[in-house]
Amino acid sequence: MLVSGLVKSAGPIAAVFVVARAPSVKLLLLLLAWLMCWEIGGQNIPADWNDVEEDRRVGAKTIPLVLGPRVAGALVVASLTLTVILSLFLPRMSPLALGVPYAAASVAAGFFLLLLPGFRLLRSHDNREAARLFDRASHYPLALLAIVSVFVLL
Repeated sequence: MLVSGLVKSAGPIAAVFVVARAPSVKLLLLLLAWLMCWEIGGQNIPADWNDVEEDRRVGAKTIPLVLGPRVAGALVVASLTLTVILSLFLPRMSPLALGVPYAAASVAAGFFLLLLPGFRLLRSHDNREAARLFDRASHYPLALLAIVSVFVLL
C-alpha cells in the first residue's frame, strides 16, 4: 500500500523539479502525502476491493482480504479525509493567493468525488461501490486542476 503510493507519487514529485530549481522540502512532503493518501484511499484499496474474489482465489494478501471490509473501509475514509484536508494546503505551492472560494471548491470536489463514495463503501462493503469510488477518485486530480485553472484565469 505505501509502496504503491510512493510509486504513483514519484512522477508528480519529479515534475516539481522541472519547474522549480530548489523546491521547498516541506512542500514536496505535502505533495507526497496528498498524493499518497489519494492513491491509497481512492485507488489502491478500492481496486483491491473490487478484485477481492479473484485475489482470494490466487491467495493475494490485499488490505480488504487481510484486514476485512470494516477496517479496509475505515482506512479508505481516513485516507480520503486526509486527502481533502491536505488539499487545503496545496495552494502554498503556488505564488498566487487562491483564497477561500478556491478552498470551498476544493472541499466540494473532495466531498463529491472522494468522501461521499468513500462513506458509501464503508457502509455497504459492496464491490460495486468500490468500483464507483475508484472511478470518481480517478477524476479528483483533474477536478482540482480545473478548479485551480479557473481561479488562476480569474
